Amino acid sequence: MSEKNEQAKVIIFQQKKDKKTKSSLTPEQKLKLITLEAMYEGDEATLKEIFDKGLSIDEAFRAFAITLFKEQEKVIRR
Repeated sequence: MSEKNEQAKVIIFQQKKDKKTKSSLTPEQKLKLITLEAMYEGDEATLKEIFDKGLSIDEAFRAFAITLFKEQEKVIRR
């Protein structure tokens, strides 16, 4: 009798939720999310923290844009 090494398929609920959430986004929100992911590449912990605090994609993108342009103004005015 041969032994079968079968592994149970683990469903990660956060990934399932993320996939469902992404499919319900508007095209504009998808673009905002892709932009945020690109800007926080290498610092995914910060992006995760932002969404864990309950901010929507629109709110997170708005906060990012405000911060980005404030920093840009500091550089330009030097």
